[in-house]
Amino acid sequence: MYNENLIYKFIWMSITTKKKIILLIILTRLAIQSNSQQIPNAGFENWTNLRPDGWETNSCPLCDPPYETYIVRQDSDACQGTYSAKFISNGVLTAWAETNIISTLHPIQLFACVKSNIEIGDSVKIDLLVYYNGNISDEGHWVNKSTISTYTNQEISISQNSAYVDSIKIKISGGIQVNTTLFADNLSFIQTNEIQENKNDLLWSLSPSVFSDFTWLKFNNLNHNKFVLTIYNTDGQLVKTISDISNNSLKIDKENLTNGVYFFKLSNNRMISACGKFIIK
Repeated sequence: MYNENLIYKFIWMSITTKKKIILLIILTRLAIQSNSQQIPNAGFENWTNLRPDGWETNSCPLCDPPYETYIVRQDSDACQGTYSAKFISNGVLTAWAETNIISTLHPIQLFACVKSNIEIGDSVKIDLLVYYNGNISDEGHWVNKSTISTYTNQEISISQNSAYVDSIKIKISGGIQVNTTLFADNLSFIQTNEIQENKNDLLWSLSPSVFSDFTWLKFNNLNHNKFVLTIYNTDGQLVKTISDISNNSLKIDKENLTNGVYFFKLSNNRMISACGKFIIK
């Protein structure tokens, strides 16, 4: 009778270091992709009685009020698929739609495909709130005050103050002015998994993770691919971008960053090579 653990160990030992690195990178990508969770009816493809399935809204398309209340609408102008959700205002109510997700995995980022027409002084937003035992433990926000004429993918970073989560709320809100519109489609988020906390130097390392002047990010880049490093504050705002990174290490200087907690992502259009957080003191 064969001992499977010994067989796997023998196979692993027989693989060259270079192949091990490549295999670990592939497994990392697969793990991240497998944790890319789609929010229920995230593409707003399914509607019942002119309301999006899986979402609560303040729209009442079947009511007969003194003013228009069909303010969250099914629209065929979609980023992907057949439909999107269109948020408009009747001058009295701000259109909103929200969904609640039961989850024990912590989100890292929320992605949304949006476009908008924003009147001067108005704004639209997307909020994600992480709950544990009825309290908000983490959050991420996107606020837009300008017109986006074509569909654009927005990345909303989520704070990582707590590892505990039991539910997640996503709320999309339109503006208050009559001519302000927001189209939302194709939502998804990436959730925390064991890869994010993997300290294996074959993948990536950040040293020191708490610093006052600078830190070094080291990662595998055997083929000298080009990456972009994006850094976000705890409000989910992009505060720094470093492009055209083609070596296997990067010095991150404090420069104009204030003291506090920051989240980073090293990626290109094919993969996420590293993501985590650091603290500036």
